[in-house]
Amino acid sequence: MITPMKKVTVLTLVSHKEETLKALREMEIIHLTPLQNAVGVSVNGAKGAVARVQKAMEVVPDKLRKGVTPAEKGASGVTLVEEIQTLISEKKNAEVQLEQSQEELTKLGAFGNLDPRTVKELAAKGIFVRLYLADTSKDPFEVEGECAYKHVFAKDENGTYIAVFSKGEAPAKVTGAFTEITMPQKSLEEYRQIEEEAKTTISAVDERFAQLASVKDELEDRLLEVTDRYNLVEASA
Repeated sequence: MITPMKKVTVLTLVSHKEETLKALREMEIIHLTPLQNAVGVSVNGAKGAVARVQKAMEVVPDKLRKGVTPAEKGASGVTLVEEIQTLISEKKNAEVQLEQSQEELTKLGAFGNLDPRTVKELAAKGIFVRLYLADTSKDPFEVEGECAYKHVFAKDENGTYIAVFSKGEAPAKVTGAFTEITMPQKSLEEYRQIEEEAKTTISAVDERFAQLASVKDELEDRLLEVTDRYNLVEASA
């Protein structure tokens, strides 16, 4: 006698999935339909919670390093994950600041305590300052105009760092093999300060990560909680 098919949902542990599927196939009375990837606000939220805890565990060492003060006990896994997320964001921002400041210092460090505000004030008085990196091995770097002066600040493997000062209605024209260097938005002293502050922040965050190794078991417990929650929500979707 042929009877209409009924939909049956089978739940099993992830570790027993293959074993369960094999048993169902061997019964030869069930047509298996794989579940579609669950979607929706609840599933995405649960999945995001798992990802956040996993990321937190990645940055925290497995063992407390010798000489490092352990973190205070008592904070919940939720609180620890929130703190670590904030620390990760702070470190990322500091790394961006460090990279940008070092890039400017590498490019402009040869010009000493260059301050774009001073350059702007001079321009208002008809005195122009332009910065160049010249390859004098190819062609001589020359400045046109009687009211123009060039000053060589430094030389390295990249070329010769030259500043051109001129007075008039427009900056002096120059010739040779060169690249004009864009004037920075901040003074080099400010970039040095940003660089130092960024290094301090990165060091402090890394130290805090090292301290949190003493409470990593709380993160492991939290991971189990959010993983169970995700599996439940996914199965119910």
